[in-house]
Amino acid sequence: AADALPAPHGERTATVLNGLGDAADGVGEAVELAEEGHQVEAVQAFGAGIWAAVDRLWPAGSPSESDFLAIVRAVQPEAGAIVGILVSIVEELVDSAVCWRRSAARARAWRGWEGTCDAGAEARGGWCYAPCREGYEAARGHCRQACGGMYPAGGERLLCGKTDAAIAVATMEILAQTATAASTGEGLAELAAQAGLVVANDIPMVLDAFAALAQPFGHPRCPEDANATAMAL
Repeated sequence: AADALPAPHGERTATVLNGLGDAADGVGEAVELAEEGHQVEAVQAFGAGIWAAVDRLWPAGSPSESDFLAIVRAVQPEAGAIVGILVSIVEELVDSAVCWRRSAARARAWRGWEGTCDAGAEARGGWCYAPCREGYEAARGHCRQACGGMYPAGGERLLCGKTDAAIAVATMEILAQTATAASTGEGLAELAAQAGLVVANDIPMVLDAFAALAQPFGHPRCPEDANATAMAL
């Protein structure tokens, strides 16, 4: 588009577009890092992207730190909204690709240490456990929903997914949501400030969006198979 404009308008437009590209790259990298639990690095990537954009668009030389922070404060509502949209997309993609397996009660009867179980029952200790209903599989003393239908992949004990990769991503999300991650924007601002990132105090809306990735995703329960009517725990 910039090539179609007469100089110097075309050059200026190209500079603006490149600056927006710098900012977008920084925001995208920041969301990826926050998604993996690297919150402070995410703030750093965000600040680096905005700095690159401002530096490219600055009329002469490079902006001072105070000028840069003033610009960050001015654009952070829009930047925070963009980060929030990207975070919601990540959550939606992960939530739609995996589901939590249901658990169901498994009937049992005490057989004693010398007794035997009926055919088809499983002996565990002094108990006889009835087989699980259709659509469920034995998981020690209870039944766990088998994966299938829309969510055929089941490499993880608690999740079913559309693909093994989807389960891997969801598992990574869960592991990233550790006690060391800041669950609020204020907490993340403190962590970032301790790391020497001066931009941290000027982007509360952005930090709130990053912190949202440290909160558990509400994956849906896997749908019940029509033939599997075991009572969910």
